[in-house]
Amino acid sequence: MKLKFTFLFILIQVTAIAQSNKKVLDHSTYDFWNTIHETKITNDGKWTTYRLQPGQGNPTIKLYNETGNEEKSFDRAKSTNFSWDSDFLVFKIVAHLDSVKSIRRRKIEDEELPKDTLAIYNLKSQKLEKIPNVKSFKLPEEWSGHLAYLLDPLKIQEDTTLTDSLKVTPRLNNDENGYTLILRSLESVKQ
Repeated sequence: MKLKFTFLFILIQVTAIAQSNKKVLDHSTYDFWNTIHETKITNDGKWTTYRLQPGQGNPTIKLYNETGNEEKSFDRAKSTNFSWDSDFLVFKIVAHLDSVKSIRRRKIEDEELPKDTLAIYNLKSQKLEKIPNVKSFKLPEEWSGHLAYLLDPLKIQEDTTLTDSLKVTPRLNNDENGYTLILRSLESVKQ
């Protein structure tokens, strides 16, 4: 009986020591946790993707094939979509979070922030194509082969060498005037 109490006492002491060495969870640990967002599966079931979003930091898209092996990982990516025929993965690549924060600290206007890049990944040939300065994109829900995207306006420098009578006010892309819409064939790359 005495041996049982001694063993129990030692077990409690070892457990207490082990518990005291564990790190206490506080709000700073949430910054290191990753959460899963935007889980998608192709229509043929051969490809799966999801976005890992850390508490603070840049998101990452993981792409897996049908056997569960990781094929690709895309840093700073979000807004994933597969084409209807399961041949393309389309997503946006955003600017580094650190660079955006440093630009915002300098109180730069939103028009001056780095623009997103559209990425088109061909799942068959495993080639990645990037299109800069994209505002948004859309794939057809039940039809494949096409992509529509809006271009974000670039800041136009005014030509100071021209006289006032020769100056032409360029049509700026904005919420009032609209944006440039491009329709693209994914297979033939015609726009």
